[in-house]
Amino acid sequence: MNRRKPLVLDTNVLINDALAFTRYTEGAVFVPIFVVEELDGLKKAPGELGAKARSALRALESHGPEDVIVWMPQDILELDHVLIEDSYDNKIMQCAVNLDAKLITEDVNMRIRARALGLETDGHHFDEVTDDFGELCGLMVPQDVVAELQSDGCVTVRQDQCTLNESIVLVSETDETNRVLGRVTKIDNDEVMIEAVPEKEVWGLKPRNVEQAAVIDAILDPAIDLITIAGKVGSGKTICAIAAAMHLVLDAKPRIHEKLIVARPIVSMGNELGFLPGMAQDKLAPWMRPIFDALTILLSINGKKKRGESADAMPVYQYLLDKGIIEIQSLEHIRGASIPNAVLLIDEGQNMSPHEAKTIVTRAGENTKVIITGDPDQIDSPKLSRDNNGLTYVANKFKGSPLAAHLKLQQVVRSRLASEAADRLN
Repeated sequence: MNRRKPLVLDTNVLINDALAFTRYTEGAVFVPIFVVEELDGLKKAPGELGAKARSALRALESHGPEDVIVWMPQDILELDHVLIEDSYDNKIMQCAVNLDAKLITEDVNMRIRARALGLETDGHHFDEVTDDFGELCGLMVPQDVVAELQSDGCVTVRQDQCTLNESIVLVSETDETNRVLGRVTKIDNDEVMIEAVPEKEVWGLKPRNVEQAAVIDAILDPAIDLITIAGKVGSGKTICAIAAAMHLVLDAKPRIHEKLIVARPIVSMGNELGFLPGMAQDKLAPWMRPIFDALTILLSINGKKKRGESADAMPVYQYLLDKGIIEIQSLEHIRGASIPNAVLLIDEGQNMSPHEAKTIVTRAGENTKVIITGDPDQIDSPKLSRDNNGLTYVANKFKGSPLAAHLKLQQVVRSRLASEAADRLN
């Protein structure tokens, strides 16, 4: 009879999932005392890290040895000749060697070093998510189905691979140039109702492809409260989101959204800027430049200025800020608020952690629509990955919800150089 290998959990596993030790049934789960010491050192850290460390310690305290063994090594196997640095990582690996255990860690470098010591290793795979859905796809159907969608505005087809609120292109089997953009609005077993998506110009912006049309349609639908948009750099995700949001705030009838609140995670892709003078809005301005650029384009579209531009040197969008039509917020301030009657736009959502994303989305009050945009291929935070970030996490958790829609933008429209750079430099 083969004895099941015990498991040793690294500190980062408990930081990401305080109850990680309850997820494993294949063998005894050990948490070395060095992990507890490291958590104790992190419990007073500011923000999310300290909160997660405290949650992990409380979880360890409330569970007995039938769930997890907090292990105090007696005669630990010394590996000083191999692991020279006196670090928590090295001590935890020494414990795994001593126990002949499998090491569970999210630290890639630690897994590499542990394997060099002959240890079996793995990551913690609980609650993993992927970004393998939301891409606009075509469905080949008979010509009469396409004609019905064009004439009646909706059609029912048999299809078992669709998701509620998924955008889809119906393509005629006899003429592939005859195609109509639609969105799945009802699923009854394998019967899928698809409603046509008309091309809508919002706030002077006309969609440049069917992907952008699908984004604008989802944002304008009053039945959808959460829209997640993953798109390549230069695909137009931010400007489409802002244009549709401004339409809801200023032009929609009835007008139920009073303002647009915009926030971005404050994560630098290079060296930090250091201390910035001024009020909160001034300090956030460098990170909000893409938002201001999009507003400038929208207000200047076709060579015309939309209402309210002053003749002085103030930015063309300044009156929107002065009147409170647009608010610039930090994520920290949003986390403690209740936000009714607004459109909340979180740009660069791939740089939020899943925990941050949860705290932001749960701030939405009555008549508030939440839009999260981002590019999972452009993550600047060293603690996040393509499959472990706020944008991907929220999109996956709301997959199939009648309140949510997820869209992917693959076509780069900013310029031909940006398009080729997105492909060649990926």
